[in-house]
Amino acid sequence: MGISHFGYSRPHPDVRVVRVADTLKLVTDVLQKYTSFNCYIDYRHMLDEAKPEAVFVAVPTKYHCDIVHKPVKRGIHVFVEKPFCLNIDEGYELIKLVRQNVWLTKWDTTINL
Repeated sequence: MGISHFGYSRPHPDVRVVRVADTLKLVTDVLQKYTSFNCYIDYRHMLDEAKPEAVFVAVPTKYHCDIVHKPVKRGIHVFVEKPFCLNIDEGYELIKLVRQNVWLTKWDTTINL
């Protein structure tokens, strides 16, 4: 799914993809071979090095809460696939965190909390 979001973002005039993180080495190997992107197996290393303004989170839903926490705590805007979380407690936890200073976007809506 992340490859789809990657493809959708490329032609957007206000979006510049500069780094890619994926746990599948096959994906990062192909991207490194055919693009100019620096690729990472561990997204935390990417956040440390790239210091992005925004990130796409396109992972299985059970990982959304944990992964979204990391960039949000750094003040990085997040686009996350739907569903946002698997349970309401995780959702409320992220909403409280996001309300401080970032945009959280999911596929069909933008949430400015």
